[in-house]
Amino acid sequence: MKKLFSLLLVCISISGLAQSHTVAYTRDYEFKEGVYITPFQFEDNKPVSKSKIISNVAPNRVDYIGEVMKQKVLVYLDSITGQEQKIAIENVWGYCQNRILYIYYNKKFVRMNTIGQLCQFTGTVTTTVSNPMYSGMGMGMGMGMGGMGMGYPGSGGGTSTYEELRQFIFDTRTNQIVEFTPQMTEQLLQDDEQLYKEFSELKHRKKSEMMFVYLRKYNDRHPLMLPAY
Repeated sequence: MKKLFSLLLVCISISGLAQSHTVAYTRDYEFKEGVYITPFQFEDNKPVSKSKIISNVAPNRVDYIGEVMKQKVLVYLDSITGQEQKIAIENVWGYCQNRILYIYYNKKFVRMNTIGQLCQFTGTVTTTVSNPMYSGMGMGMGMGMGGMGMGYPGSGGGTSTYEELRQFIFDTRTNQIVEFTPQMTEQLLQDDEQLYKEFSELKHRKKSEMMFVYLRKYNDRHPLMLPAY
């Protein structure tokens, strides 16, 4: 019985120690420099370090990781087995360089602007529109709900494509990327009864103006917990 009680105390102590080794994210938190192949590596702050990356890029470059990420394939040594591994860059979640986090979205790495349980970044989407009057020569302007961009002649003669800047959220609760819109913001706030009620009662136009305010409020009330390294 005494042995069982002692074992229980050890388990409780280990559990408490594990919990005490996490801290709420603040701007002073230092993410380790390296490549996060999965979002779980980001949340554990355990990237593939620069020393494990195999590349022809000069390792003393300030933008070393960014240059490596311009290649098609990442080659690195597994930290456990020591075996060489390869992964397509398009399958990499993101990386950290010079204390700045980047996430892969729509064929490019973009800077993470807000870090928390709900991370925010600005990405681009390519939009194709039909234009019966389009002559197929020169450049035109494209407008969309998320912004505006320059249109270029399409191969079909009656279409044009352009790049739109839009806001996105990486939700660490689900590890999913969703577009940052008033409607989605309302859904993201559902597990906080007070914030959800406040936001849902706003007029539609006011919701658009207050999205970032409520994003900050949510992250303040529900901080992202990270390893205390």
